[in-house]
Amino acid sequence: MKTNTLFNTWIKYSVFVLALVLSSCSEDEGTGFVPGQDGFFIVNEGAWGNANASLSYLDKATGSVSNNLFETATGKPLGDQAQSMTIFNDQGFIVVQNSSKIEVISTLDYSLVATIDEELPSPRYFLGVDASKAYVSDWGADGSTGTIKVIDLSTYTVTKTISTGAGTNQMVLVGDRVYAANSGGWSYDNTVVVLDTNTDEVVATIEVGDNPSSLVLDQNNNVWVTGSGRSVYNEDWSLNTEESTPGFLAKIDTDNNTSQLKIEAPALGVGPSRLLVDATGETLIFKYQGGVYTASINMNIASANVQDFHNLFNDENIYGLGVDLSTNQIITGIAPDYTNPGSIKIYQIDGSFIEEHTVGIGPNGIAY
Repeated sequence: MKTNTLFNTWIKYSVFVLALVLSSCSEDEGTGFVPGQDGFFIVNEGAWGNANASLSYLDKATGSVSNNLFETATGKPLGDQAQSMTIFNDQGFIVVQNSSKIEVISTLDYSLVATIDEELPSPRYFLGVDASKAYVSDWGADGSTGTIKVIDLSTYTVTKTISTGAGTNQMVLVGDRVYAANSGGWSYDNTVVVLDTNTDEVVATIEVGDNPSSLVLDQNNNVWVTGSGRSVYNEDWSLNTEESTPGFLAKIDTDNNTSQLKIEAPALGVGPSRLLVDATGETLIFKYQGGVYTASINMNIASANVQDFHNLFNDENIYGLGVDLSTNQIITGIAPDYTNPGSIKIYQIDGSFIEEHTVGIGPNGIAY
């Protein structure tokens, strides 16, 4: 996964989107595939530059995991650095960032539907807008010139490019508006942009904290955002504490597009990441300091601090994070290194461990 500094890229430090979500839900249950209830896909990012990304699937009926699903079904490798996957209209859109493409498969038989590989220099996340249109966030060839690409789902082509900010990352749909976090990419940003899906134009820019990356919509129609903060390094790669800023959790009021007072993380260089929401829409779930934490959306954010974060469990090898909304269970992607297969661990929402399955290299999220 690329981050906002070269140093962080090589140590594989994961900033928040988140997401995961990278957990993403279907807009249409379809006929042969029931999202979450039948099972879910696991996106295995692979090792950067090695073109060994893969796709796994957990079948709940059998309790088994099928690995290398994409290559087995299509006869070709998935590519280099699978960043995310989203299910939309009975199709799975797998965003493969370093291969500059999106592979589209049928969720009914896993066959290849299309490959979108033009005008996508560094794609990150897919968001279905309606039956005929989707948005894809993209970092640009330089890793900083963020855009959102408009995709015609009837032809699987890019029809428009919208300038949005540096390192545009995760997106969420709220009515006819899309909120997109500008994570900074290889540089820096501190904004969430709002797009009108009727005109495909940016209509608002909201300042939050430094390098926002992941966001979710809660049951009150508020958007929550996490960010890594800004890490500035000295010539010897030590952290410049005077110029660096802390990570954060912030809330956006979507009625007036204003950012509420944010909760800052106490340590520089470490912020909440991979933000998700549980099945009720009341509990935020995220990675923080080597563990998985929760927080209530009903906290008094004006006086809240990190003490309001509830630590469910810790595992230094957690890389990806997801929530199975059909069971309200938490799925962690475990990556002990980026050479050997990883695993997923499944937990109850209270943090109780359920089971573990072997998957591919660098599991970074789930999709259903």
